[in-house]
Amino acid sequence: MEWADIIELFPFAAQLEPLAQEQLRTEGQLLQIPEGETLHPPDGCCDAVPLVLSGVLRICKISEGGREVTLFRAFAGDVCLVSLTRQLELSDFPAHAVAEDSCQLLLISSSYYQRWLKNSIPWKDYLISILYKRLSETMEVLEQVAFTRADKRLAHMLFTLSKGQNTALQITHEQLAVELGTAREVVSRLLSELKRQGIITQKRGSIVILDSQALNRIAHQY
Repeated sequence: MEWADIIELFPFAAQLEPLAQEQLRTEGQLLQIPEGETLHPPDGCCDAVPLVLSGVLRICKISEGGREVTLFRAFAGDVCLVSLTRQLELSDFPAHAVAEDSCQLLLISSSYYQRWLKNSIPWKDYLISILYKRLSETMEVLEQVAFTRADKRLAHMLFTLSKGQNTALQITHEQLAVELGTAREVVSRLLSELKRQGIITQKRGSIVILDSQALNRIAHQY
């Protein structure tokens, strides 16, 4: 990736001191994460801060009982918070990152990261903005799981994924359960009720939206 492309994704890079820019340009290591793979310590991500150049990282939490919930996603132009918290010398972030599709990361070594944190205001401002954004997204997920009925959350997700259109969605019950932070059995029961009402129909590996406006009404009902 060219330096101009990195600056476009990470505008703070153009404001770094010349030495830090040179370090980022010449010392940053590229790492490719295949789709579906979890970031593990052997990848070097625990000894570096990964900047996402392309692809999507899904940050998720798995309970002791095996239930999984998606907290937020890191896109191109983001930093992986799972690794960042380790570099901040905090306790390990209680989640893990999975490549939702093939991801390319730019790894910043721990020594450069710590030096920039002490001396670079643009770098600190960027990290603070990312931390605030992801904290807000996590709080929104927690609020939805704790205070919004599962049927409303499912209807809202299906309406959003379909973009308000009657269309087929390539998504499984398990994937919906992960996004909603609930059990697959709950999703299956709710989908059966939507099917009974004629709002959707189901095929193997997909859900066909028959009445998107009905989904919108369910999502916004009191």
